[in-house]
Amino acid sequence: MRWADEVPDRYEDARFTYATLIQQYGHLDDLELRMLDYFMRTDQLSEVVRLKDQFQANPGAKINPLIYAKLGGYLVSRNQLDDVRDILFRVLDVDDTLPEAHFYLARYFNKIEEYPEEEKAIRNVLLHLKDIPSLGRDRLSMLIQTYNRNGEILMEKEEFLSAEESFLKAVKLYEDGRSRKILGQSREFGRIYANIGDIYYYRNNAYDTALQQYIKAEQNGYYSKEMNYKKGFIYYDGEDFREALMEFFKTSEGFSTNRNLMFATANTLYKLGDYYSAEGFYFDLLATLEQERLSIPFLLPDERPEHRGLIELLIKGYNNLGVNQYYLADRSGRRDDMYSSALVNLTKSAQLVDAYTREPVGLGRSDASSLAWLNQRGMLYPLSDFKPQIFTEIPKDMDDFLF
Repeated sequence: MRWADEVPDRYEDARFTYATLIQQYGHLDDLELRMLDYFMRTDQLSEVVRLKDQFQANPGAKINPLIYAKLGGYLVSRNQLDDVRDILFRVLDVDDTLPEAHFYLARYFNKIEEYPEEEKAIRNVLLHLKDIPSLGRDRLSMLIQTYNRNGEILMEKEEFLSAEESFLKAVKLYEDGRSRKILGQSREFGRIYANIGDIYYYRNNAYDTALQQYIKAEQNGYYSKEMNYKKGFIYYDGEDFREALMEFFKTSEGFSTNRNLMFATANTLYKLGDYYSAEGFYFDLLATLEQERLSIPFLLPDERPEHRGLIELLIKGYNNLGVNQYYLADRSGRRDDMYSSALVNLTKSAQLVDAYTREPVGLGRSDASSLAWLNQRGMLYPLSDFKPQIFTEIPKDMDDFLF
């Protein structure tokens, strides 16, 4: 079985040997548990469940704590959660210092969203594992993943310094394991770099440092749409609009109805002077937003951030579309039509500002001029240096309501 970690063909040799022993000596608990280990390693769920049911029906059976803990972990990974708690606590009744039992309990509690229990299990993993010298591959991987998850929990609590410390411990162990050729690249390990990047991205606005970490995450096998979007945001913020566009296209995976992504992509295309493509993205964005507006019986922008975000994005979208069409007018061959469309969309933006920025008492209008109104006035009464402006800021996250 150990040989099979390097040469998978040896799994069949192990199976044959165990089967021969069972035929000769009978269904001893120890042999059945080794067969259970074989079935887990070769991912034969039905056989794992059969033996699991057999052992769970016999509380007097002698279990191998490590194999039985792995059973709990295997079932968690396959979302077969019904018996996991009993299985892992049965292990702890035999050996409450076994790190694997606490590690898989943490995974289980995360799955069922019992986060305080997950935190307790994580503390127990670190207690029983961090001081063991010369960790093998499996336990080293377990410790790295535990430090990483611990860091994620600390980030959620906004304990950023402690979170970074936990992530850096994970990275140090991982890079040491890589240097000693114990560990290889994997998505799970690459995620650590993405988490470190998020600390710099959100906490410090240290975008260049965050970008370096995101690139390391990709180099180590971690990819996500959210991370691609953040990379796009960083490139956009640094005015590297071609790289930003590539990241936004990767985020969309061909097509996306995410309104923040559509707005960011449209703005990037505008910045690159691709007004035709930008117009298409602004059109799609506004169609999506108007459909959403129609689905809401009563808009309450002063009370609900998502309603306020919807109106603000409509204001920005119509203004930016109008400005984009102003520049497109000279290229389209339909200058008068495009110029008129630009004025119409700027008017829509200005009307939304007027409708949703009145004072709550007396409905008096705000004295502040909207960008759309200024753009519209500049188009109707142009000065020699007049250049209409878009809302250039893009959301930092794909799911931000307000930015």
